[in-house]
Amino acid sequence: MLDLGCGIGRVARYVAPRCELLWAVDASEQMLTMARRRLGDLPNVRYERCLDNAVPVVPDASVDLAYSVLVLQHLEREDAFQLLRDLRRMVRPGGVAWLTFPNLLSDEYLSAFLAYVDQGQMANRCRARFYTPQEVERLLPAAGFEVEELDAGVEIKVVAR
Repeated sequence: MLDLGCGIGRVARYVAPRCELLWAVDASEQMLTMARRRLGDLPNVRYERCLDNAVPVVPDASVDLAYSVLVLQHLEREDAFQLLRDLRRMVRPGGVAWLTFPNLLSDEYLSAFLAYVDQGQMANRCRARFYTPQEVERLLPAAGFEVEELDAGVEIKVVAR
């Protein structure tokens, strides 16, 4: 499995005991350091830093299940797309990617979007980037995935192959 944007390992803590190998991937060395401390007792976790919107250390077609929980929102759209393409490279044929995106069409995320605008936060690198279900349905196939399921609630939850 692969946890894209593992942060401090909150989700990985529960996933790692259920798989043979878990790649914990993050762009932040500080987050990976914290994940190593948190998950230090789990011998099947490998830690890798995302570099230039790719994870070159993870072999092609080596991951059965990749997941990313509200992570791609922290990247500019083009950077997120490049990372999705690399994620497709890592997921084996028949493997699954489970992804979530903040849904701009939900009241919660529309309010957050308006707050960024009203507070002049457009240049804030840490702001969330919001998606519509239609954008996700269009971008994932362009990155090489086939969308199998899409649930457009507050978050857009996608199962793709």
